[in-house]
Amino acid sequence: MKFDIEKLGNISHIDISKNSSSTCVINLSDSSKLEKTSEDLKKMGFDMLQSITGCDYVSYIDLTYHFYSTEFSKKLILKTKVYDSINKVQTLSNLYKSAIWLEREIFDLLGLVFENHPDLRRILLPESFEGFPLKKDYVQKDLRLRWNK
Repeated sequence: MKFDIEKLGNISHIDISKNSSSTCVINLSDSSKLEKTSEDLKKMGFDMLQSITGCDYVSYIDLTYHFYSTEFSKKLILKTKVYDSINKVQTLSNLYKSAIWLEREIFDLLGLVFENHPDLRRILLPESFEGFPLKKDYVQKDLRLRWNK
């Protein structure tokens, strides 16, 4: 069976661009469609979620998901924006078990809530820690460690 990148174009709420012969990038315009799109990708053979990264751009958090198909040896990058007015997105932990740890890290450092996550709590910082250190508006209270006065 051969992987057909054009099948991805049948998903109406995405924009696809190829950045190499083995990787394509999907820009998902509506973050509420993340779970459905990921479900479709899993059915198409993207059976591994390798990583999730988040970056704060003040008014929104940019999420980047890295998928891999073990059957087709193809990589896929899914990008979406989660605006501060929403500040939540559906968990992918029901589709990919690796999302449990990855989503906890993003929650811990950026404060993004993953709805229906089975264990959404801090993973790197102590429970008593106040704030989210990778947010642009975070101010370190310890003067010895302050870099963004």
